[in-house]
Amino acid sequence: MPETQTAKTELQQVIGSISDLPTPPMVLQQINKVINDPNTSAFDIAAILAEDPAMSFKVLKLTNSAYYGFAKEVTSVKQAVIVMGINAVRSMVLSTAVLDMFKGNEKNLQFHDQFWRHSLATASCARLLARRVPGGNAAGAEHAFSVGLLHDIGKLVMNCYLPNDFHAAQQFAEEHQLTPHRAEEEILGYTHAELGGLLAKNWKLPPLICSAIYYHHCPKDSENDIFAYVTHFADYLSNLTFDPPGDLQRTESLLVRETFDVLDISQDELQPLKEALIEEYVKSETFMQIATAL
Repeated sequence: MPETQTAKTELQQVIGSISDLPTPPMVLQQINKVINDPNTSAFDIAAILAEDPAMSFKVLKLTNSAYYGFAKEVTSVKQAVIVMGINAVRSMVLSTAVLDMFKGNEKNLQFHDQFWRHSLATASCARLLARRVPGGNAAGAEHAFSVGLLHDIGKLVMNCYLPNDFHAAQQFAEEHQLTPHRAEEEILGYTHAELGGLLAKNWKLPPLICSAIYYHHCPKDSENDIFAYVTHFADYLSNLTFDPPGDLQRTESLLVRETFDVLDISQDELQPLKEALIEEYVKSETFMQIATAL
């Protein structure tokens, strides 16, 4: 649904009611501050990372992992920023920071395992799709990966900090044969997508990431945000690939058809995309293993 000031205010009140909600680490906040400055250099980003040895270690380890597949070993954080690019490093920091923020809140281990597996599959698919859309580039692919990994962050927050809302929406969806998104709208007055988008904004993440999270279930309301469409389709395709369809959660069929058109994807491309996604997901598991280490 389109964002209104009233809805935004009410949702901020929901967020404000969570007393122990984690906040992003200083290293991510500092990188977000300087990343859009054209004068920012690899040295500047490396200097920020140097203030967080654990994050620096993860960035180096990820850069040298099979996931990125560089032939020569990268031996310094500054070199990693030069080789990977500032946007890719920011994506690494963002992804690992959010994973760390929610570590230790695993009240339901099965939910958390399924949540991060689906998030990783969606991120992998979003990266693939962002490379093939008109005007797609490496920076766009990194943004898409971040959005895919965080697209359901509102659902994670609900499960960890608003369990009554989370379970009420689940039960309502089952009883009335609705998608979780529609059930949330009807019984709670807000959705996990809206909650996640507003949280991302509060965390001062880039506007395109906030918007894509907020609108990933209704990209047509996003003023043609291509990342919202990419995330919507990645969410759909990851479910289709790893969790065969059979319930209403899989398809909001009219919107999926519209997304096919916007992204210029044909039905004939679905199977090759699913196969490419499986390969990308296997590589992405390395990313997740390193990002969650320590």
